Amino acid sequence: MINDEKREIGSEFWLDTTRTLSENNALEYFTFGTDRRFLLSGRTAIDFVLDEILAQDNVSNIYFPSYCCDSMLQPFIDKGIKVEFYDVFYDNGLQYKIDKTKKCDIFFAMNYFGYSITNMGTYIDNFKKRGAIIIEDITHSLLSEQIYCENSDYLIASLRKWFPVITGGLAINVKKSFLSKTKFDEHEKIKSIKKDAMLLKSQYMANDKTIEKDKFLDKYKEANQLLEKEYKKYSIDSDSYLTLQTIDIKDIKEKRRKNSKIIYDKLRNLNIDFLISSLNESDTLLFVPILLEEERREKLRAYLIRHEIFCPSHWKKPNIVENNELYKSEISLICDQRYTEKEIEEYIDTVAKFLKEC
Repeated sequence: MINDEKREIGSEFWLDTTRTLSENNALEYFTFGTDRRFLLSGRTAIDFVLDEILAQDNVSNIYFPSYCCDSMLQPFIDKGIKVEFYDVFYDNGLQYKIDKTKKCDIFFAMNYFGYSITNMGTYIDNFKKRGAIIIEDITHSLLSEQIYCENSDYLIASLRKWFPVITGGLAINVKKSFLSKTKFDEHEKIKSIKKDAMLLKSQYMANDKTIEKDKFLDKYKEANQLLEKEYKKYSIDSDSYLTLQTIDIKDIKEKRRKNSKIIYDKLRNLNIDFLISSLNESDTLLFVPILLEEERREKLRAYLIRHEIFCPSHWKKPNIVENNELYKSEISLICDQRYTEKEIEEYIDTVAKFLKEC
């Protein structure tokens, strides 16, 4: 698409087999808070934190954002905790409709897509004062200037969303040490399947003609399906922990910020809505989310797939969430560090061509 390599855009990370140990140890970046555990996935981190809470408090309900991934809800459902939702919606920007007088045992906060304007600090402060336990999902704000709110009790994140790791979740106790000292094992089967998939995709991206795409896609699917069933009490794998010692956080931030700016500059005057209309120069985005009427969005996704561009929608609506228009209208544009500015420009030109014609 772009050069002699098979440079499709988006979808799962692949393994960079050329990476070597360096001074850019990302493990040093994750030293905020008091105590931390590197785990299998973000869902594993939620489950771990929830076990910590239940070992100390009786909790029966949680106040949760209506715009979320089904996997985030599962640990609470599995433990019989009632999930009550506050509305997250679009009205000239991302908005929250939160009842500040709501009685809840746990308040769950999430800052969306890495934008500082979506920070939920005021709500966290409110519910903390009212005695709620605060879990803050920092997956999207992980590389932001303000990663978390100091009044949060626990932080959770999925590292797999940002980095080319096989597995990776993070649980942080902000003020105290974790009660649990149990050392979890790796999930060897998930590691093996996912590592195979990432290595095959690495060969595919290097234009190895012997690699059939379906082969690694099936392996990614198999690993993700296994993770849905077996996510509790597992550690990050040793390969991924080592990978975190080779990642240059500063470089990733710079690349994502430059790529995000290109997207805004190229699409700003077209017939779309950005979920967040303005980009702060210090924001490090996970994706650039835009909104389109559902039929037009699906046509765009199909058009992009034909051009080997794979932009996800966040997320498939969980069954227990009532109707929320964001699930029908949002599509996430790729801005990550895998791609050069030239590659971003060229794929966004493809997006723009569709938007101008349809």
